[in-house]
Amino acid sequence: MKIIYTFIIITIILFFTSNCKKEDYSSSPSINFIKNVDSGYISKDTALKQDVKFKFGIYAKAIGKKNNINRLIIYVDDKICFDTILNINPLRIDYIAYKDTSKVNIWKFKVVDRSSNSDSISIKISLAQ
Repeated sequence: MKIIYTFIIITIILFFTSNCKKEDYSSSPSINFIKNVDSGYISKDTALKQDVKFKFGIYAKAIGKKNNINRLIIYVDDKICFDTILNINPLRIDYIAYKDTSKVNIWKFKVVDRSSNSDSISIKISLAQ
């Protein structure tokens, strides 16, 4: 009887330890500009006149089955202008803005996944004459 109990316990231990596959979250998420000129997206360095409305299309994806994008941060000239917590994969967002009076603005978009891996992209918006 003792042999049967030992066999059952070993079988249960082997079952639970051999079926556990740890998800690899070591890869950084990816982020890209959506390049659809027909929709009015800006996806490369551009010069605009003051008070002109423009928009960015952002697409980000975390790597791994159970991994999600957990944070989106938008910087303008190294200052945070938008910061949100979320739990989605993939992420697709449109961001609308207006050109201000600054000669040049550097926009940076950063995403962070559940393991604190991150990726970012940036674009330069200049003031047109």
